[in-house]
Amino acid sequence: MSKKRLRIFAGPNGSGKSSFIKEFENTDPRHKLGVYVNADEIEKKLKEENVLNPSQYKIHFTTEEIQSFFQKSEFSPKKTGLSDLWKYFKIIDNELIVDKSLEINSYISADLAEFLRQKLLESNISFSFETVMSDERKLSFLKKAKDVGYSIYLYFFCTVDPEINKNRVDRRVEEKGHSVPAEKIEERYYRSLDNLKEAIRLSNRAFLFDTSSVTYDKLLFAGVTNGDEVEVFTRDDVPTWFIKYVVDKQ
Repeated sequence: MSKKRLRIFAGPNGSGKSSFIKEFENTDPRHKLGVYVNADEIEKKLKEENVLNPSQYKIHFTTEEIQSFFQKSEFSPKKTGLSDLWKYFKIIDNELIVDKSLEINSYISADLAEFLRQKLLESNISFSFETVMSDERKLSFLKKAKDVGYSIYLYFFCTVDPEINKNRVDRRVEEKGHSVPAEKIEERYYRSLDNLKEAIRLSNRAFLFDTSSVTYDKLLFAGVTNGDEVEVFTRDDVPTWFIKYVVDKQ
């Protein structure tokens, strides 16, 4: 049986996760994303055509399964104020159909991405996903994946100042990318860093990148094996966020 791998690309909004993922599989033949789950892409697709094909993710599920998930969810039904949100999802001819009357937003797509990840875990399929990692639920998910035998590879991207992230998101919006409110970017920046050390502890291998450079260079400056074996690759450019949230954090 082949090794089950989970790759998580994490870090605050505007840190360079998406651009790195586009390059990832080309950097080394050993690098395989497997099935890739991206909440932003799910949101975009559902806004365009209100249909999602589960076979794209190498999984199958029933109307009862998807509706049960949204009935039990403590996230998107509360965020949208729709206690009957579950009614908007059905499987028809092996495709997930979302009722056209439902206004798709980031909360719904985030929950749907969570459902897909849970199904992938149940199916023992290698996969990857991108996340800001500002929600502690992501740590619970990593723990669950570890408990069922996945090897976890964490790629974490951050800058030295959330103002850099805000400016990058502003530029992204100018290029017709998705927007994130400035206060959310800053709030998530610190929450993501607060969760970093535990995410490293749960990982078989973690790779840490500082992306503060104005040229958007992704400096791989440190790696961690089995949660506690730290290797720093450069002595001159160790960012302050790594010292504060990894080295010094208890």
